[in-house]
Amino acid sequence: MRVVDLDNLFEPNSEDGDGPYWDPWEVIAIPAGGYNSSVDLDAIYVLRAIRDGVASGKSGDDYKNYVTDISKRIGMSESHVELWQYIFCSADWCDYGTSPRGCFPAHGLQFDALITAWEAYYVRRWKEEP
Repeated sequence: MRVVDLDNLFEPNSEDGDGPYWDPWEVIAIPAGGYNSSVDLDAIYVLRAIRDGVASGKSGDDYKNYVTDISKRIGMSESHVELWQYIFCSADWCDYGTSPRGCFPAHGLQFDALITAWEAYYVRRWKEEP
């Protein structure tokens, strides 16, 4: 397991409309990100689905975090969901399990804070609610 710096993960988070703000694309070192509101919205949908799937149950038939389950819940292709999971796992925001095979929040990560930070970035960047 990799160590995630939780203290500064979502900084800066300026209240000032012109001040610095947390940029998820900068954090995960994808400089070409942030040019399409739909892509940012897809990221938020998958993050929420990962959180909500884990909240629904963690074993057997109750576990709702498989790619297929998320895909059906949010109306996104399975390959698109899986690609987002790869990105989130590469950023150390999620871990990818072998049993059950699915993506879930990284141990110790403030996952709701991550979602809130990406939503705030979305509002700041695109001037609309996600």
